[in-house]
Amino acid sequence: MKQIYHKNNKDIIEYSFYSLSEYCEYLQTGTHNPKITTTTSKDTTRNEWSGTTSYDEALNLCLYGDYSNKFNELLKLKDVLDVELTEKRKIATQVDSVTGYFPHVPNYIKGFPKQMIDTVYTEFKNTEFINIYFNVSQLGTYSKEQFYHKGVICLSLIDHFEKLGYKVILKLFAGSYCNSQIILTFFNLKSENEKLDLRNLFFPMTNVSFLRRLNFRLREITPELEGYWSVSYGYSLKSNEIKDLLDTSNTSIILSYPDEIGIQGKDLLADAKRCFDFIGLKDLL
Repeated sequence: MKQIYHKNNKDIIEYSFYSLSEYCEYLQTGTHNPKITTTTSKDTTRNEWSGTTSYDEALNLCLYGDYSNKFNELLKLKDVLDVELTEKRKIATQVDSVTGYFPHVPNYIKGFPKQMIDTVYTEFKNTEFINIYFNVSQLGTYSKEQFYHKGVICLSLIDHFEKLGYKVILKLFAGSYCNSQIILTFFNLKSENEKLDLRNLFFPMTNVSFLRRLNFRLREITPELEGYWSVSYGYSLKSNEIKDLLDTSNTSIILSYPDEIGIQGKDLLADAKRCFDFIGLKDLL
């Protein structure tokens, strides 16, 4: 489903896909937008940067999952993190406030009274749902290891919460902006009643090719995008920008781009510690 609307002084193109197969089918039938680029993500030979040797390989991994040794490596790495996690029943949420630890620049410029950002801690209850928003859009300078660690950390976090009895909803999405336009793409990969399917989530959450082959292809076949997207293919939305666009609850966790949440791609446990600190789960690791 595709919607076009205006919000926060931005023109927003929003896609929603109920499955990865629906997404892949849409990519195959789309028509190239010549305003974006003449060399498409289907044709690029930058295999190291794009994460797969070809567009078709990315398409197959997305449709059927990854059965290579990389998946077994994920399980081993995830086990390393899983055993270190401790019980945590509170989550911190950043809110606009009169007092706080960090200035809210847009509110200050507009003269709003709540010109600071503060942290509010919310107690989880066993009957509550936890929404995790995982943004697959990243800057082109990020390494494959940063993508990979971010995915592993998120999967361990979901597994951990579900073992504690919470129902986790994973909202995988791509959110990028360029000038006055924003493109949002949502993927329905895990509802609150579904078990964590690591093999199906492995490719979209840990492989840069999901973004740099497939999601870039979606941008290339979106006729509403203007020519200025061709320079960078857009910039990843930050956590506060995502909150302004989405209807998030107090028990929502947003995993935006690696630098913002402290993921450097070198040491998994150190990355996880910085990430958990940023999202308000300081005692989890």
